[in-house]
Amino acid sequence: MINTRKRERHKLSHPSSLSYKLTDNLSISKGSEWINRSEVLETFDLKKFEERTLFRTLEIIGQNREEIISDTQDRLFQKYNFEHTDVNLDWTSLVLYGDKSKLGKHGYSRDHRPDKKQITVGISELAGPINIPIGITVNKGNLNDMKHFAETYQQINDRLKPGSLITFDKGANSKTNMTLSLQIR
Repeated sequence: MINTRKRERHKLSHPSSLSYKLTDNLSISKGSEWINRSEVLETFDLKKFEERTLFRTLEIIGQNREEIISDTQDRLFQKYNFEHTDVNLDWTSLVLYGDKSKLGKHGYSRDHRPDKKQITVGISELAGPINIPIGITVNKGNLNDMKHFAETYQQINDRLKPGSLITFDKGANSKTNMTLSLQIR
């Protein structure tokens, strides 16, 4: 997904990070401690590394996220002949407990924490019975669903078959978004 040179230099952007998120999932800081355990290093054929290496790897993943998502979508859609491409789109916010994120902004807090900055996340998934995520967008915490819709939708639009049903809630409902979603392919 990331070019070969970067992939070799940042070998941590592979299943060890995913394994951590699927098991202990405490924090990014604790992630380097978890991955540096001897059994994890051995399982994933890694060498011991410093915490900043993990941060740099995650930064590179973030910088290449659109390419990574697109490559993942390519592989999914090449491997599986999905019976439909009906999609569900939804948005949420995540509270930030630090102040370092450039995306962190005060906005409508679904977590009832207006005192905290947040980010907004858009998720797209193939609808049931498939139910697999095919896209994710991350934006500033003060971006409402109506405005976030376009980026989330455009990330998956070229994967949809003609006649696909696009489901989203009233938070993203607007004439502009309805028009955009009706212009499939």
